[in-house]
Amino acid sequence: MRKIHKRMKLSFHKTFPDNLELIGGLPTNFKLKIWRSMFYDVKMNLKEMCLKFSKLSEQEKDLVDVVNPKIHTFRKDPENVWFAGKTIEAVCEGEYFLPAIKVTRTQKVKIETYQWEGKTTGVITIDGKIIKKSLHDFIALNDGFDSADAFFNYFHEGFTGKLIHWTDLKY
Repeated sequence: MRKIHKRMKLSFHKTFPDNLELIGGLPTNFKLKIWRSMFYDVKMNLKEMCLKFSKLSEQEKDLVDVVNPKIHTFRKDPENVWFAGKTIEAVCEGEYFLPAIKVTRTQKVKIETYQWEGKTTGVITIDGKIIKKSLHDFIALNDGFDSADAFFNYFHEGFTGKLIHWTDLKY
């Protein structure tokens, strides 16, 4: 019988991979965007909370109150290890930057991409339902990207896996 681990490290990068056409080498700001999702509705000094749990650069300190929240992440899950109730230990370049948080739900995802008029675009299917094109920017922003164009640029080879939530949102 396989042992089920209730805690798992979830790693995030500081920059997008260099090989991406639109966003290669740019900062992800995922650490800040995830912090933003944790305290989006809470009336508190977000910058003070970030500094308590995470080391921030001067540039990050200036951005912490203005970035859009990242409220979920896409991950391959061939061994089916991500599920509601699992504890996430968020890591960025070796640094744990949040108190432990819980997965609220997962959804099955497939992203198919294609070229259209010189740019990468695609189809997003969540839990077997094709998502309207009008929601692509919303999903991209919620995942920490600035636009659907940047999102599809990142997933240019397609993707099959899970959408891991730590908020109450469900598509």
